[in-house]
Amino acid sequence: MKHFNLLAIGILSLLLVGCSYNANEATSAVSSQMASDDIVTPSTAEHKLSLCVPSSEQGMYTVDSIANGYGNIFYIDFETMQQIPLCDTPNCTHSNDSCTAWLQIDESGFLPGILQLGNSILLVQNGESSNHPACIWIADANGENKKLLFSAQSGQSIGPAFYTDETNSSLYFVLSEVSESSGGITEKKTLSKLDVKTAEIDPLIDITDYGLYSACGDCFIVYRANESEQHFYYLYPGYDTTAVLASTPFYSNETSKTGAFVSVDTLFEYDYQTASLKMRNLLTGEEKCFDCSPYAEQPDDEHRPDCRGPYGKYLLYETSYVSKEGYFLPHYRVLNLENGEFSEEMNLKDSQGNFLTSLTVVKDQFCVVYDYTSVNIAVADDNTMENVLIPKYALLSQDDYFHSRDNFHPISNDSF
Repeated sequence: MKHFNLLAIGILSLLLVGCSYNANEATSAVSSQMASDDIVTPSTAEHKLSLCVPSSEQGMYTVDSIANGYGNIFYIDFETMQQIPLCDTPNCTHSNDSCTAWLQIDESGFLPGILQLGNSILLVQNGESSNHPACIWIADANGENKKLLFSAQSGQSIGPAFYTDETNSSLYFVLSEVSESSGGITEKKTLSKLDVKTAEIDPLIDITDYGLYSACGDCFIVYRANESEQHFYYLYPGYDTTAVLASTPFYSNETSKTGAFVSVDTLFEYDYQTASLKMRNLLTGEEKCFDCSPYAEQPDDEHRPDCRGPYGKYLLYETSYVSKEGYFLPHYRVLNLENGEFSEEMNLKDSQGNFLTSLTVVKDQFCVVYDYTSVNIAVADDNTMENVLIPKYALLSQDDYFHSRDNFHPISNDSF
């Protein structure tokens, strides 16, 4: 999911496994090339990059902690409407490393994130020290045969986004390294390619001055931004050749006038003055424009309209208003990107009063967190107990979602 605020982008934190890695060798091996725009253009002729996510239309992986010192991997099966631990051993307590659903919580206190990669899963955890290194594990889809795939050096971090191509044989991510010298602290960012079978990492190109934003066809999209402008560039990762970064941006905008983001091969541009939204498919060039002015609200320059998504063929349109008490509160509507129609104002919330947003699209439904289960768990070695809220999931038809009807179809979980 993307929206206009580039500086607030955060996707996932993940956990990986360790091959031997030499930061100095990687730095010297980086080969980059500045190219003219006619060299780097997105295509799907040979390759197609995609973002690794925890879900598909068949199901979704989740990670939760319900006991001291460890967590469990769960799988939500959208056909059976059940959330079950990723374990098929009868009477298993899921409390030690003999269980395929078991995950240890390290001293940082954070559980890894989980992603799907073809017929495998990735467990990804970030870190920036020798005690808590960033690492990636890979396992079969049922949790078996887990092994360490990559482990970073001290001072290195990875992600937050992870991409693959249609073969699922390579993993692409940003490897960041912070170093300290007499001149101060510096950071270097390298777009890197990890071979899933051999665990060999290949540094592709130095993108220290850029942020990795999205993928489009066989290219990545990177950006540079300052207080007044955004610039988007194509970056060809070089499947069999050298990585190539375009010399000039394919799109630029003044942030005081327009907001922009790229998602699902499409550039979205919102004009704050005319309240119009333009979308352009970067692969086909097809353009559409939508008039948002009947619903546009902008109480000041800081609380401008925002768009999030897309969720399938729908985009979430958010505006702000000032309440009687002087608070800035949101209004939400959904825009149908196929016919240009807006939904009525949405007010659907979960049991905690949070606005209900989609986790993933499941055909003509959304998977959402609609409620929470209160569970007492031990949070320390002395068995100190603490009450935590475990999310409860449900499917909701898109029609009910857009009309703020709480016709939830709960997904059962007998583990809590």
